[in-house]
Amino acid sequence: MSDRCVALIDATASHTDAVRAAPTIVACLADAGLIVPTLSADCVLGGNGYPAGPRCAEQFNVAAGRGRGAGGGDGFWELVTSGVEVHVEPWVNLLGFAQVEHASCPRCGRELGEQFVDAVSGQVDTFLEDWHLPQIACPACGAESSFHEWRTEPLLGFVHLAVVCWNWPPFDDPRWRVDVVRMLHEHTGRTFATTFGRL
Repeated sequence: MSDRCVALIDATASHTDAVRAAPTIVACLADAGLIVPTLSADCVLGGNGYPAGPRCAEQFNVAAGRGRGAGGGDGFWELVTSGVEVHVEPWVNLLGFAQVEHASCPRCGRELGEQFVDAVSGQVDTFLEDWHLPQIACPACGAESSFHEWRTEPLLGFVHLAVVCWNWPPFDDPRWRVDVVRMLHEHTGRTFATTFGRL
């Protein structure tokens, strides 16, 4: 089974907003027992993250999915790679590029998929270096639009605030006993969208 991630992203957060929100996010997840608030390189891929916490088994009802073919996420806290990264610098959902199911132009409405991925791929390094949100020209109509105006599945990020959870189940999975997205919104005042990626 390959590693995957679910991420909560805030497309409106500036770098300053992200830096301010990060300690609250960590404290909130730690208070809920979803993470251990000590950074480790052993629980995420290619960086530092917070290990899955001691109350994950209480907050996620594994038993509810047994025998239903509910999919991934059972006992995610028992996996080696099960930590949470909180990014406060430019972040792009690189693992989402191969998963793009659709992308629609905000001007002409045309569905573009692979053409959109090709256009955006060339903007990743620039965004990571200069922190400015790219303008994407539609291959169909030629109109340029801000990256965040495009509608894609999954979302590809290009944000300054991201909470990346390795091998956790999606937050809309009914087995969650806590609404993680709402909890973080209530504690930070920030609005988060969900996305995903897979190696």
